[in-house]
Amino acid sequence: MINEKVRNFLLSSVGFDGGDLGSPKRQSIWLCGIEWGLGYNNIEDLKNTLCNYIPLNNIIENNKNFFAGIEDLYDNIKYPYNRNAIKILSHMLGYNGDYKKFNNDFKPFGKNEIGFFKMNLLPISFPNTRDFDKRNKTAQAIGFKDYNHYIEECHKRFKLLKELKEKYQPKIIICTGKTFDKFKIAFGIKNDDIKHYDGEKNSDFDYAISKYKNGKKCLFVQTRFIVFPHLCSNIGLKNCGENIRKIAQENKIELP
Repeated sequence: MINEKVRNFLLSSVGFDGGDLGSPKRQSIWLCGIEWGLGYNNIEDLKNTLCNYIPLNNIIENNKNFFAGIEDLYDNIKYPYNRNAIKILSHMLGYNGDYKKFNNDFKPFGKNEIGFFKMNLLPISFPNTRDFDKRNKTAQAIGFKDYNHYIEECHKRFKLLKELKEKYQPKIIICTGKTFDKFKIAFGIKNDDIKHYDGEKNSDFDYAISKYKNGKKCLFVQTRFIVFPHLCSNIGLKNCGENIRKIAQENKIELP
């Protein structure tokens, strides 16, 4: 059984890099991954971080637009995931892949910079998610029986993420990862609202994943909610960014 300290940790801002949450009148673009890339390899590393984050309720209840944000903009292009995310945004906003110029001009996710917010769906990064139940002693040491138990506890977090979305009303939420159903729950998206977008109409997410080869990119969209599994090849990143721009134009969503 997890203790109260761990439960509060799950319901905190852990996993958020931050930036500008925006507001209904000045909406931001949100980027949401699954979890931070670095896992906790031992219980002491995890325990040392359990009290360093802000409760999500505090963020929902206050009226501040800015939360945390990266100090060094070079972090946006230093790490592979961040760099590929910036490349998608650069194509999306008409920079034709000149991601360094885009990063310098817009300063996305930067402290006190407007227009972009970066977060993660899950609060704890585990290095062995695929065989979580068998090998992840760190997870078991803080009270999770198995991966399903961890996700069950995270559903309380998803409810708060939905409230966060409803309060700040992001312009577009771009989600990255295969955790499609969990993204839908966290942001309150109904199955009937989802369509497949890659020039074809198909609502089978497994089919879309099977097409993430040879640079092809399939998106699942609900106007302001977009999901794709991987940040990978440059061709795929270009297609993703340009398709998001088309979706915005088709739905009369004004981009920066």
